[in-house]
Amino acid sequence: RQNIPLLPFVNKSTQTATLTNIAIIHYDRQNYDSAKIYLQKSLVIKPRYNTNIVLGDIYYKEGNIKLASEYWEKALDTDNIRLKISTLKSIYKRVLETNDYKEAHNLLYRMKNLNDSVEKSLKTKEIAELQYKYDASKKEKEYYHEKSRLYLMLLVLLLIVFTSVIIIFIYRRRIKTYLEEI
Repeated sequence: RQNIPLLPFVNKSTQTATLTNIAIIHYDRQNYDSAKIYLQKSLVIKPRYNTNIVLGDIYYKEGNIKLASEYWEKALDTDNIRLKISTLKSIYKRVLETNDYKEAHNLLYRMKNLNDSVEKSLKTKEIAELQYKYDASKKEKEYYHEKSRLYLMLLVLLLIVFTSVIIIFIYRRRIKTYLEEI
């Protein structure tokens, strides 16, 4: 409670995280009214998925399933698939407590689809990385092959020049010897 006056002096993410953590402490102590106050303050500053999850859990425990579902759906409004899965797991646990097996099944189905999506995304990323490594390796081999060809051509050229110099030298010597004999 003594640190709350200092809250305006930190960034918004820290403020919302702090208020949400205080609310979770109240939630764990089953002091739902205080928890809701801190969570609402947190949402005013900056909406966070976990704030919505806890608010949904509180309203669920209070028997307000409709409001709980609204907050849970807000928590699901994210592009981060892992957060969606985590949120669905939290909702699933609460729904399972009510023996609403049809809704629990629907939640499991949604989690499975998201997990499949994550796996597909990871596989696609892994394939792209392997393709990149393969292409890089292929280019490197081509580079070394081309470099080897250039060295070989240079060697052959030097050999031709060296041989030409020797032939010219021998030929001049013969001409010189021939001229001396004449």
